[in-house]
Amino acid sequence: GLLVMDFKMKFDPISARESTIEHYGKRGISWHGFCLMYYLYDNETKEPIRYSAYLDQILSDGNKQDTHCVVSLLEAALNQIIHDLPFINSVTLQSDNARCYGNHFLMIAISILNELYHRDLFISAFVHTETQDGKTLLDAHFARCMRFLSHFMNTWTRNKITRINTPRGLGFALAWNGGMCNVMVQVVRTDKLQLIALENKL
Repeated sequence: GLLVMDFKMKFDPISARESTIEHYGKRGISWHGFCLMYYLYDNETKEPIRYSAYLDQILSDGNKQDTHCVVSLLEAALNQIIHDLPFINSVTLQSDNARCYGNHFLMIAISILNELYHRDLFISAFVHTETQDGKTLLDAHFARCMRFLSHFMNTWTRNKITRINTPRGLGFALAWNGGMCNVMVQVVRTDKLQLIALENKL
């Protein structure tokens, strides 16, 4: 499979009484996304068919988007894939050239993750693409998520939620009513002290 990762711009708290939810800023809740593309063989057509699945990850313990954060999110993603898509046994990881994806510690951490999970899932390559001016699959996915959140807030009298202002609240909203088709949601807590200690030993 091909596993594409990217950060969304920070998600700012929203209220059912606001006229719009398109508020972005440097503060807010950190929201990371993965797009997993894979093929399954179709016995009827005798051809492989491409499928896509998305994983939304909400950071529960801060909004700093650095390499330590990415390592934690990547490990959480691998565990989700192993659990929900166990037929996938190797992935090619792809990201843009953002600083949080280019640190040497991430490359070392990928090797460690491969050693830990090699029996279930293996990262076979890591490809960096140039930062794109146009929209990507994940940009389109995040836009779809915002429409879903808009619908969630428009039905606040039914779901009893009038504000989304915490990571857990955002995760709940994205998973509301079964969530979106082919989308998984995680609220992830990072253990930065352990990761920093590991980096210092390398």
